[in-house]
Amino acid sequence: MTLPEVLPSQALRGSRAAGLRFRRQLDIAERARHDQRRNAWLAARNIRVLRVTAAAVLKADGLEEVLLAIEQAAAPSTAFGGPPPPLRG
Repeated sequence: MTLPEVLPSQALRGSRAAGLRFRRQLDIAERARHDQRRNAWLAARNIRVLRVTAAAVLKADGLEEVLLAIEQAAAPSTAFGGPPPPLRG
């Protein structure tokens, strides 16, 4: 693994990020068509792919920004489109 892969991987592994599991993407940069099919397959199973560039990780405060972006992407949505909660009181 390269440094930009190791840093977030260790940070996520150590935090246990609210019980979520993460896998790093394997080296398949040349296979864009395969990426599209895989992303569609994952999306059909409610698995989100979040790509982060090495430059984003390595810049000043980059790791913290990346971890925050992962946390925000993994947070449950409050816009579920259902009815409003019942009024209390």
